[in-house]
Amino acid sequence: MKNILSKIAKIFTYIIFAFLLLVIVGIITYVIRINYLASQDRLGEIKTNFYTILTQSMYPTIKAGDIVVTYREDDNIYEKKDIITFISEANGNITITHRVLDVYEKNNEYSYKTKGDNNRSADNEIIPSYNVLGKVIFKIPKAGYIQQFLVSRTGWIVAILLPSLGIIIYDVLKIFKKTYKKRKIVDDEDEEVKKRKQELNKIMGNEFQKEDKLDVNSNLEVNNDINLVSIDNGSQSNLYSMFNESETNQIEQNTNFKIDNENNIKTDENLDFELKEKLSNQEIKLEEVKNDMLENNVENTLEKQNNEEDEDIELL
Repeated sequence: MKNILSKIAKIFTYIIFAFLLLVIVGIITYVIRINYLASQDRLGEIKTNFYTILTQSMYPTIKAGDIVVTYREDDNIYEKKDIITFISEANGNITITHRVLDVYEKNNEYSYKTKGDNNRSADNEIIPSYNVLGKVIFKIPKAGYIQQFLVSRTGWIVAILLPSLGIIIYDVLKIFKKTYKKRKIVDDEDEEVKKRKQELNKIMGNEFQKEDKLDVNSNLEVNNDINLVSIDNGSQSNLYSMFNESETNQIEQNTNFKIDNENNIKTDENLDFELKEKLSNQEIKLEEVKNDMLENNVENTLEKQNNEEDEDIELL
């Protein structure tokens, strides 16, 4: 929404500036042309003209400060009650706008008696047709003040310089905003780049530390290799002898371990044999106990039977 309003304000400012500039240029061009034609008595060549009313002689029809627009007919002939603008030779060739009271014709040449609507009497001179600049076709109320103001030095400052300064200041502020935004973007990018560089430095530092450790280890290995290589023949023989002794020790240990294993196996076999013997003994004992119990049971039954027979005999 803000962007739309700023664009509308900018367009509106440019339109006002362009309009005022065109008005000023048109007025200046018009004034220069009028002065040039007036200096050569050629004002009659201008068909359409603009005049600012300075007095109240035509009040209330035309007021002071109004601008009248006039049009010059080809035959330059006008009728009664027409309002015309003419040059008054009796008043020092000034321009006057009054109403026509009478029209005079002599040898196809026309002249006019004029009077201001707000004046008590008619004008003292008869106006020949060649001094008539044109007939008033319409008026622009109070526009004369604007014209006078724009033609003045203060009007130049207000109408031209201030809008120009406003546009320049607006453009400068816009440039500053853009540069500020660009700087901010660049600063943000710099911060991001710095952060990324720091992260990369941390990662690279860790990698370098790992590489340094690897280098140290490799250096140690190289040094060990160098130390091994630098050992003389006697020391090599010692190493070989030590290596052989260690191998023989390992072989002896392995043989002892085998012997121990064999002994363990034998002990396990002996244990199994003993357990078997114990089990067989226990089985024998159980059979003996069973036999004893059977014998006892048989004896008991026989005694009972004998006792019963004795009792039966006694009864008989």
